[in-house]
Amino acid sequence: MPELTVATVNTFSGRLLTLPGGLEPVLAARPDVLALQEVHHLEAAAVSRVLTAAGLAPSAAHLPAGLVLAHDPRRVRLVGAPLRATLAPAGPLLRWSDHWHERGALAGSYALHDDVPDAPDVPDAPGGRSARTRVVTVATAHLIVFARAIARGNQVRRLHRALTDPRVASGPLVLAGDMNHYPGPARPDRALARGLGLRHVGLDAPTWRIRGSKHEWLARAGARVTGWDVERFDAELDAVLYRDLAPVRAAVVEVASDHGAVVCTFALPD
Repeated sequence: MPELTVATVNTFSGRLLTLPGGLEPVLAARPDVLALQEVHHLEAAAVSRVLTAAGLAPSAAHLPAGLVLAHDPRRVRLVGAPLRATLAPAGPLLRWSDHWHERGALAGSYALHDDVPDAPDVPDAPGGRSARTRVVTVATAHLIVFARAIARGNQVRRLHRALTDPRVASGPLVLAGDMNHYPGPARPDRALARGLGLRHVGLDAPTWRIRGSKHEWLARAGARVTGWDVERFDAELDAVLYRDLAPVRAAVVEVASDHGAVVCTFALPD
């Protein structure tokens, strides 16, 4: 049964892409599709150079929201036009802060070939889809922090509406991104998953560590009150959800970011 590997990582305001070998821990997992968030302070040409040097082809970008999709052209190809959606415009303090960027969503559909990697495309069968290819939509988003619960909930509902677009509303779907749903999915997240028929991939480690973050002081205060270890405040802020696919394996990969990368492999339906 063919498989598709999807990786997602918050690039720490683009810093991961400027470090020599910054993507190497993720590339070692040989992702077919890579979803990036927080790609800020970099021009589109610079992002393209980094991805091309890594053997990936840029698929789509929503740079005001810091979102980029890339793919391994030896395994998959982009099908049709990407979907871009604005979940909230940039905040009024954009010019003074790194945290007031536009919030959005980005999705692309990819055809996976059963052929060897360098085989040519095969003709489309009746209905517009090759008998030897399978199409999977990969979407990514970056929501605001959980503390702004009402605004974040509105963003989740806009994301839900965006993913009911006819281009991506049916068929295999992977939603991978920085969901910022500390300490776990909230009511709007659960409604999104139910409405789109999505399931969460279970992870064996948190994707965000409280130690070394700007919020560590708050966790230390909470630890004094509760008696918990500070590490108990770690969280899975980054999530991968899926539909019409079978998860095969998943891992959190340490990278030079304040978030861990998540790499998931799925078996595709026949």
